[in-house]
Amino acid sequence: MECARAFLFFFNFIYLGVSGAVIFVAALLIKKYGDITKITTDEYTLVPCGILVGVGVLIFITALFGCCGTCRDNKCCLSTFFALLLIVFALEITTGVLGYIYKDKAKSFVQDGFQDAIKHYDDKDTTLDKAVDGLQKNLKCCGNEKPTDWLPYALKHHGQYPHSCCPPATLSCTQFNVYDKGCLKKLTEEVEDNLSYIMGSGIGLAVLQLLGMIGACYLMCSQRSGYLRMEGGLRV
Repeated sequence: MECARAFLFFFNFIYLGVSGAVIFVAALLIKKYGDITKITTDEYTLVPCGILVGVGVLIFITALFGCCGTCRDNKCCLSTFFALLLIVFALEITTGVLGYIYKDKAKSFVQDGFQDAIKHYDDKDTTLDKAVDGLQKNLKCCGNEKPTDWLPYALKHHGQYPHSCCPPATLSCTQFNVYDKGCLKKLTEEVEDNLSYIMGSGIGLAVLQLLGMIGACYLMCSQRSGYLRMEGGLRV
């Protein structure tokens, strides 16, 4: 029983750190790719990131219940801890499934929205222009699929491309110094590069949660079958 209690202490300590990491990563993704919501034709593109924020907050609350239940041997807190772990586990699976299913659709929405944004760039819609510039600066890309997507704009502006198509130190942004990759390709590459790390972290967290649920069940069962001290001795 002491081993299970020690494990849960360690588990909740790790879990508190995980909650902070999940919220930080979700906030970072929203900050980096937030401009996509202004460009894409679908407003729900960053829904999985929003779910991640909720998961992070729920993980933090779960860890607090786990600490309280472990310290005080409180069956109610341990039961709540177990139930919250199940909910977090379900939310993580939901986020993963949504991200996988929605990936191709989101790509299509971003492609259509970005192409339309290029057509209306510099038409006094500063919100849309800033979103396009922000995305190109963050991803270091130019155009939707390729830099030549900006060719109609360049023809109207004496061969000049939007400054966000070039490195920050560039004085004159032309076809000779623009980023060579389109934003859609760069975005896809970044997602694919990080996918293995995300999947590995998700599997590791799932295993940790299952161990936490097993530890909580063991403590609750130990409380039920604990020894009762009687006047004449001990009775199981």
